Amino acid sequence: MLEVVGIEISGVACCIARKFDARSTIHHGSVLHMECSKQFDAVYCFNVLHLLLEPERKTLIRSSLQHLKDAGKETIMRRRDKEITDRDAIESIIHKGEICRIALSSNNHPYIVPLIYGYRDQCLYFHSAPEGKKIEMIRENNRVCFEIECDTELVRGEDPCLWGMKYKSVIGFGTATLIDDNPEKVQAMNIIMAHYAEKPKAAYSEDFLKPMLIIKVKIEQMTGKESID
Repeated sequence: MLEVVGIEISGVACCIARKFDARSTIHHGSVLHMECSKQFDAVYCFNVLHLLLEPERKTLIRSSLQHLKDAGKETIMRRRDKEITDRDAIESIIHKGEICRIALSSNNHPYIVPLIYGYRDQCLYFHSAPEGKKIEMIRENNRVCFEIECDTELVRGEDPCLWGMKYKSVIGFGTATLIDDNPEKVQAMNIIMAHYAEKPKAAYSEDFLKPMLIIKVKIEQMTGKESID
């Protein structure tokens, strides 16, 4: 069973939360003074960071990280009005996007690369040459972050400093594996091709498949965001 522990500074909000979700533990207090000693798989800070001054923000982030397990995730959503929480809406952005950027890190060196992709069942698929910088980095550290956007439009006005951007985006985290098995390559290529073409290629030659690796990213967490102004 999923265990959820929350902290809320409003006593009224705590009472409401306990009324509608008796299984979760809600602490009444400040996020800057977390007294819970447990460690969690994920820490989610919702619509709070922008309310704090810089020293308090650092305190919150540092305290949140201390409550994370070694492989845990921390997500901070600053703009509640822009958040997309519906899974179907998030997946529609993935299906509509044309480029996925994956971010890698090895030996404290970050690297980001745009790729064509396919998506199915909480997994992203990319094809790649068997050697290169991103393959080397994945072999050393297979933890990745990814970003996809769609419906981008520059919103102009009289004052360029007040221009905005319309967009929908998804940012997520996952674990990458490298696939070198031909039958699995065919399945992955069909998923990638289906993202861009109505009729995927019927067959792939041995010469086409042999010099290729498939990068499969199992998504563990993702959030959506939308700006309409």
